[in-house]
Amino acid sequence: MKIESHGGNLSRLYYNTPMITHLHLQNIAIVTELSVAFSKGLTVITGETGAGKSILLLAMGLAFGDKAMAKEILKTGATQGRVELTVETEGLRKSRQKALTELLTQHSIEPESGETQLLLSREFTTSAGRCRINGTPVPRQALADLKALLLSLHSQHETVSLFQPAVQRDTLDALGGNSVERLKPQVAVAYHHWQTLSQKLAELEHNAQEHQRHREFLAFQVQELEEAGLENPTEDEDCREQLDRLRHGESLLKQTRQVAGLLAYNEDPSTNSVSDLLEKAERPLKQAARIDPTLEPKLEALNSLIEETKHLAGDLHAYQEQVHLDPQAVQELVDRLDVLEKLKRKYGNTLTQVIETHQHLAQELAELDNPDTSPEKLAQQCQEAESHLRGLCLALRQERQETAITLTKNLTRQLQELALPHAVFEVAVEETDYTSSGADTVTFRFSANPGEPARSLAKVASGGELSRVLLGLKTLTAQADAIPTLVFDEIDTGISGKTVKAVAQKIKTISQSAQVLVITHQPIVAATGDHHVQVEKSNGAVSVSTLNTRPARMKALSQLASGQEGMDASVEKFVGTLLDTVSAT
Repeated sequence: MKIESHGGNLSRLYYNTPMITHLHLQNIAIVTELSVAFSKGLTVITGETGAGKSILLLAMGLAFGDKAMAKEILKTGATQGRVELTVETEGLRKSRQKALTELLTQHSIEPESGETQLLLSREFTTSAGRCRINGTPVPRQALADLKALLLSLHSQHETVSLFQPAVQRDTLDALGGNSVERLKPQVAVAYHHWQTLSQKLAELEHNAQEHQRHREFLAFQVQELEEAGLENPTEDEDCREQLDRLRHGESLLKQTRQVAGLLAYNEDPSTNSVSDLLEKAERPLKQAARIDPTLEPKLEALNSLIEETKHLAGDLHAYQEQVHLDPQAVQELVDRLDVLEKLKRKYGNTLTQVIETHQHLAQELAELDNPDTSPEKLAQQCQEAESHLRGLCLALRQERQETAITLTKNLTRQLQELALPHAVFEVAVEETDYTSSGADTVTFRFSANPGEPARSLAKVASGGELSRVLLGLKTLTAQADAIPTLVFDEIDTGISGKTVKAVAQKIKTISQSAQVLVITHQPIVAATGDHHVQVEKSNGAVSVSTLNTRPARMKALSQLASGQEGMDASVEKFVGTLLDTVSAT
């Protein structure tokens, strides 16, 4: 790597890697409008404290779906704001490219043939927000999912988060490769299955007495409905009709006898019935039909009427034989109707609903009595689920332990290269209770001094040491996981002297395989950049400029070195030597 010492362009593209190419923001924080272009390799971002460097990181995070409230990030007085980020995805690792394609397809985004750029945009108003990828509206989570594929953003908060066991475990897993990636989702599924069965079993055992009472009551209801023998959904209506006939039997007999007598079965010989009168009418009509054949149809109609009258009278006579004057039958119907009404009050408004309730209760009782849902069966299923989970957790622990050995060796070497020659780094993988992430607690242990045993990273590492541990981890992760873009916010805080040189070289090494953006206050780190972006604030307005010439770089570096605007001879000599040294490496 060289930085040209003459007044030409300092940007040289060495690597075909995905990268962030352009950032535009409008009415965000204290910025009215700002555009920044980025290139491959290492870009350093410098500026006075409070100049607005952190706003660039804020804007990147917003473009990648970070949570935000419009009233907190909109510029004072503005009613709307916007962030746009352009990302070049050509050269993305195959597994990441596949995940990217699936994500875009999921949200109906189809890049044009040969198009490898993505435009991420986030719009804010005082009442709402909108997210887009290539102009297509997407949920905010879609941008966050993209961030996991394309960007690793380190802030000072992340340094502190490295103290957390869960973060240490996830960091170890990120270096575990495909084996860990394959096992973790299997462990999560097995854990949730075992947990669900365990909770059911615990509830069943805790509520055993209540469960038995419920079963007994359910059995009583089913038995009551079965004994009722209810099959006909209109039985209650049929019973009421029969009851009405029985209760009015005498009246029905009297009336039907009277009608039958009038039609054909008149017991009084002095009175002609309808049938008698019709037969008398038949004789003259028959004689007339002999003279005039056209009357034959009329004669046939009259004969049919005589037959129908006699048939109706016979039906009424048969009906009379079916009418019973039986007080016992009346009482039986009254009792049956009483049973049916009670069933409707308890199990449904109609007999149809009562029958459906019977079927439902019988099915529920059968399920309760099913041996597959018994406490014994559930306990067996729970035991089998735990055995499966245990096997997966053991396999995952073995992968983590093997990864821990490799991480210990590689990170120790990284720390030695970062001016910690006596550093000891260890990874402890210890068994713990089941979780969705396995049954392991991962603890990073560290010692910077010879003879001192390694202790928990959170207890012994200083700020500068912790930054170097994180930088070493990022170096290994970048190599293993091919993260396209890494952003470091003041990773060099708390270090000085030769340590700064080591950190600068390490960041430079990372930039050989990924795009790296670094916010720094260290002139040595700033001098190693392939590109230099200067952030300034004047009269409340934030501006960004790309420093493409040696004099511009020297001026910016001198401000970092001395904290003053101008360059005296000693500072000029220092920054000139610094740039020449970097050019020669």
